[in-house]
Amino acid sequence: MKKIYTILAGSFMSLLSFAGNGYDDGKLSITYAGNDDIRISVDGREYTDRDNTVMIDNLRPGYHTIKVYKKRSRNGWDIFGGNKNRDKVLYSNSMYIKSRTFCRCNDQPLWSCIC
Repeated sequence: MKKIYTILAGSFMSLLSFAGNGYDDGKLSITYAGNDDIRISVDGREYTDRDNTVMIDNLRPGYHTIKVYKKRSRNGWDIFGGNKNRDKVLYSNSMYIKSRTFCRCNDQPLWSCIC
C-alpha cells in the first residue's frame, strides 16, 4: 500500500511540474533582411534581433500584437518641426497564434506573417 501511495504521489508531482511548462504554446520567428537596426515588440514586450532574426517561444494561444520598428538616428527635429527621434513603424498587426504552431514573419517581398 505504501508503494502505491508513493507511486501516485510521484506521478502527481511530475504532472504538476509539466503543467506550467507551456506544452500548448506557440512559437514566432521574425526575420529582417535589411541592414538597419530594428526593434520588435510583441504584446508590449521588447525583443532585440540577433543576426536579423528573433525567435520567441512560449506564446500562449490567442491574439498577439506584433510591431516592428526601424530605429532612427537621434539627431533631433526635422525642418517641419516634427520629432525625428521616433522610430519608424515597419510592420504592425495582430495575429492569432494557435496551440503548438510555428509562425514566421519576414520582410520579403513585403512584411507578412504565416502560420
